[in-house]
Amino acid sequence: MRDRCTDIISKMGGGEEAEIYKLAIIITEKCSLRCKYCTEYMPDIAGIAKHTDIEICKRSVGKLLDTVGKLDSLTILGGELFLHPHWDEFVRWCIDDRRIKNVVLLTNATIMPSNWKVMQNDKVVLALDDYGDVSLRLSELKECAKKHGVNYAVYRHTHWFDVTGYSLVKQTEGELCRKYETCQIKGCWNISDGFLYKCTTSFYKMKYMVRKNIEGNSDFIDLLHQDTDAIRKAIERLSGKDYLDACKYCAGTGNENMIGVARQVR
Repeated sequence: MRDRCTDIISKMGGGEEAEIYKLAIIITEKCSLRCKYCTEYMPDIAGIAKHTDIEICKRSVGKLLDTVGKLDSLTILGGELFLHPHWDEFVRWCIDDRRIKNVVLLTNATIMPSNWKVMQNDKVVLALDDYGDVSLRLSELKECAKKHGVNYAVYRHTHWFDVTGYSLVKQTEGELCRKYETCQIKGCWNISDGFLYKCTTSFYKMKYMVRKNIEGNSDFIDLLHQDTDAIRKAIERLSGKDYLDACKYCAGTGNENMIGVARQVR
């Protein structure tokens, strides 16, 4: 589980401009690893995994920016982002949009990027996940980043949480509220395939594993087919929810669910 939790600061009342502090966008479901406890269920959906059309990525982020005004940090990831054949096109687009202050490229350190030049920009940071033995090219990536003058940071993860279950958990409303209140990954605002949502695992849990229709579900905001006023109101509603539908299928992030990082499916 990658530590990309984000925060949205709502300034939507009184005619003020809304501001997003941080956001993550998944541009591909294809991955070079097969992590047993992947919060996006990448090993489970490997047979149908796809790259998101870069034009959809641009339209999604663009519509959100039209709604909230600016973005302090946008994290681009997968799957493994460097597997997307047009990842660099999207990075360039993000760099060119002045409403985005910082662009973070999050990789599991298994794939060498095809374009170092696009990352040679003060707005860009190459974020290298250190998963120990499975991050096969970590040292090489660090050396290449230094050679090409690319800003980079290494993230050594100590633990994940097993939130990958998708069977219905029998809990009361109060228990669901408490689970959500104490969740250590809630508030993680993400975009996948044109939808904005608040939990890192909810989109893939509900769409692929529980097989729920996410269109019309208040936990998922359609950025491509709504105007900015509707998106703003949807963000307000989602921000005020006591728990998400996905919480009903999640064990939560208590210490009993703490696990090691990046254990591979054998």
